[in-house]
Amino acid sequence: MDLEMTAAKREELDSLKKEGFLPPDFQVLKAHQLVLKALSGDELAGVLYILDRGGALELMSIIVKEEYRRLGIGTNMLRSFFSSCYLTGELKPLYCFYIREDWLDGFDAFINDSGYFYTEISQTLYAADPRRRMRSAGYNEIKSAAGASCELWAKIDPNTKKRFLKSRAAAGDHLLQNLDEASFDEDLCFCLRGRDGEIRAVSLVQKLEEERYALSYVYSIDPVSFEAVLGTTLRTFDVLCEDSVMEAVPVNARVERIINKLVEKGSEQREIVSAQWNYRL
Repeated sequence: MDLEMTAAKREELDSLKKEGFLPPDFQVLKAHQLVLKALSGDELAGVLYILDRGGALELMSIIVKEEYRRLGIGTNMLRSFFSSCYLTGELKPLYCFYIREDWLDGFDAFINDSGYFYTEISQTLYAADPRRRMRSAGYNEIKSAAGASCELWAKIDPNTKKRFLKSRAAAGDHLLQNLDEASFDEDLCFCLRGRDGEIRAVSLVQKLEEERYALSYVYSIDPVSFEAVLGTTLRTFDVLCEDSVMEAVPVNARVERIINKLVEKGSEQREIVSAQWNYRL
């Protein structure tokens, strides 16, 4: 099948999302993203969404229209993108991360059969489900070692936030770079300040879709503050969102230990697969 690959225009992105060709949590950014359409004649067959994270590219989604599936269109879309990378000399590492679940067997096979990626289990996703454990109404009573209570991120003054974000950027922390504050759930985002008023710990949560949230960012300068801010977030979630699930991916072993301690038996664990484009192929 002959396919034509073309970049989607900015004004097309909202309609592509509404039609299901882009993920539900897709945000229209000013830059750093590439959305490619696969056309069969005048018919839209599929959409490839790539995010440029600076030093590397991430394959965010590849969606093919139902009547065009099983025809190799997804593979052809990847080949076309790879070829354009070679032609332009833009050989940045390309990654893809996805949750290994039964209903995603088709995607697992697609990645492995594409001939471009090698995969490995990289992390574990913890899905904290308040319906599976007792909820605590005393979440606001959690204190840090310094005796300070956690505060809602939305109520922190802009200058304090700006100093915190600037300090994290200077430290090389790029996890905040693509987070859209407009997508934060104001009731579930907390921070902890020191005696000097500066932010010592922060936990940011985004609502992805109905009854599904993500712990998108968590940081602290010490373990005690970390546990306080994350514990406040999870306990607030238990009370306010009893029919929902919050997903969290630990960024290191320390974070994983704390999440394990806080969620106890109230979570499901699923494997996250890391797939990387092999330039040697």
